[in-house]
Amino acid sequence: MPQIRLLCVFLCLMSCGSSKESSTQFLKEDQMIQVLRDMHRLESQVSAMQFSSTDTAIVVYHKMEQQLFKKHGIDSLQFEQSFQHYVKDPKAYQALYEKVIQSMEASQHKPKGKKEVL
Repeated sequence: MPQIRLLCVFLCLMSCGSSKESSTQFLKEDQMIQVLRDMHRLESQVSAMQFSSTDTAIVVYHKMEQQLFKKHGIDSLQFEQSFQHYVKDPKAYQALYEKVIQSMEASQHKPKGKKEVL
């Protein structure tokens, strides 16, 4: 009988604990689309800078990435956890990226004065 009580207490404590995922606020799909779109633009911008050193390009990218996170009101941990959340479901991830591509294509067709700057 004491073993059953101990098991019940253990199970109760385990169910009360918060998991890492449940305490994380994942980015909503529309915000994730905007962040991913902006990240791809950022990668393109850094690539176009044609640094002589890959290390320099990485440093510049990370600095600009932090500015991008600040612009969207998130941090790198929240982005990474959200990204991992979306990756878990391959079909949903593919649908998400299709929307990212659509968003990027739509912004390319805006008049030149209307393009967003990171």
